[in-house]
Amino acid sequence: MNTTAQNKEIVTKVYDCLNNRNTEPLKDIIADDYAGIRNERGYQGFLNATQPVIEAFPDVHWNIEDIIAEGDKVVVRWQWTGTNTNPFQHFAATGKAMTNTAIAIYEIRDGKIHHAWMQTDRLGFLQQLGVVDADITAPQAKR
Repeated sequence: MNTTAQNKEIVTKVYDCLNNRNTEPLKDIIADDYAGIRNERGYQGFLNATQPVIEAFPDVHWNIEDIIAEGDKVVVRWQWTGTNTNPFQHFAATGKAMTNTAIAIYEIRDGKIHHAWMQTDRLGFLQQLGVVDADITAPQAKR
């Protein structure tokens, strides 16, 4: 298996671990010097970033829709679905089924993830939580 195929397999395993709620194997995948999207560090930092989503959406499931690799980078387009049955950060639980989408880029060296960048649909997420109005048309434009 070539390196890009191995790198895709590593990233796919991350989502499998999250979906199965078995994060122990991630200790072998997340590098000690891992830096996440909010500068989370290492395995524990990775867990600290993902755990709030899993707690607020206990049935959350990530689906990889596209995965592309070149060199030491793997790009994933994913969608998760879940039911918001517990508070998320300082927002009350809604009981609503929700979806979120993102594109994530992972840097992999020596079989471990060293860095991650991610762009999510935050506006859509906040609208589904009911925090932001679904109609964001400027008041002047509504006339």
